[in-house]
Amino acid sequence: MSHDQAIKDLKAYTKVTAHDLSPADFVAALKGESDRGAIILAATMIDDRLVVSLRERMPDINSDETARIFGVDGLAGTFANRLKLAQALGIIDRGTRKLIELIREMRNACAHSRQTLTFSTPVIRAAIVSMMPDEAGDVGAWPDHQARDIFCLLCGAVCDAIGGTEGLATLRSLETMTQYVRERMRQTPSPGKSPTILG
Repeated sequence: MSHDQAIKDLKAYTKVTAHDLSPADFVAALKGESDRGAIILAATMIDDRLVVSLRERMPDINSDETARIFGVDGLAGTFANRLKLAQALGIIDRGTRKLIELIREMRNACAHSRQTLTFSTPVIRAAIVSMMPDEAGDVGAWPDHQARDIFCLLCGAVCDAIGGTEGLATLRSLETMTQYVRERMRQTPSPGKSPTILG
């Protein structure tokens, strides 16, 4: 295989979105991931949903215009810019934008940090604590696997709450994340860990 073909094939993988995968494939991908990978994948699901919703608001643009708007240097070329644009267009409200910003920063930390990050890492756990309502109890005391499950379910719920995508006949995010948590329940927990209470 040539150098150029190898690069082309690798780039093709970056174009596959969460919504291009079946729920079963997405669940399988999540199950095989570390905590760090799970955060990146769950956040990417939200980013992909934002792209779908934004594109639905732009039905008359052609492929060149789409490439200019959603390309790296485009108006909606980054997760951060898509988030701002989605709020400006009324796709999400201010509170949802702030929540997604936190998830995006968790994703960035996991993607770029040279240190190991897990659901027990203080900065990750503090971010999850800040996402939860007061009635959630002592989130800081949750076992790591429970924090992971709740985070994934929250990301699924955020995806499904993003406006303008109700007719999307692909990945139903919260349902998919619930399936993921249930499949984790069937696995034998690691020594010293009890299975999550969810399922």
